[in-house]
Amino acid sequence: MATPRPFAGPEETLQSLLEKHVDSYRVPKIPAFFQEDPQLWFIQVESSLTAARVTSQKTMADIVVASLSYDQIASVRDILTASPQPPDLYEQIKTRIISSFSTSAEAQLRRLLKGEVLTEGKPSQILTRLRNLNDGSCNDDVVRTIFLEQLPAQVRAILAMSRITSGSPMLGFTSYAGHPYW
Repeated sequence: MATPRPFAGPEETLQSLLEKHVDSYRVPKIPAFFQEDPQLWFIQVESSLTAARVTSQKTMADIVVASLSYDQIASVRDILTASPQPPDLYEQIKTRIISSFSTSAEAQLRRLLKGEVLTEGKPSQILTRLRNLNDGSCNDDVVRTIFLEQLPAQVRAILAMSRITSGSPMLGFTSYAGHPYW
């Protein structure tokens, strides 16, 4: 059996050989697809690809496609089967997946107004979830009202008493940020 040559010729630089060697043991860890937030999933995927030094559009696309389910791959079938494949293959797949599986701004606003948000955790976590759903659709007063409705009754009572005793207007979002419960 012939041993592969360590240097393929003048067109292959030492840098490219080093990159191949370094990248041979770097395998990106791709999480399961976040159906509820594809954009956030791509942020995590791209962080993993960057850490593994994967920069080729084709390689990035291959890694993403390998981690998707049938329904998700079916939504990009036309991009994958195009001949010739586009030079920005990964970007096209990313754009299509995000547009196909993201919740519309209207649906997010409806969820926000109905108070359909996970209410477990600290109030600051609840507020973060509400702000992520808001996406600039509602003004702060609406988000504040929904936020206060999501808090446990005991916390609302404390905030109401604090408002009465301090004489201040409705508490701002960061008024109690230093409190350990937040």
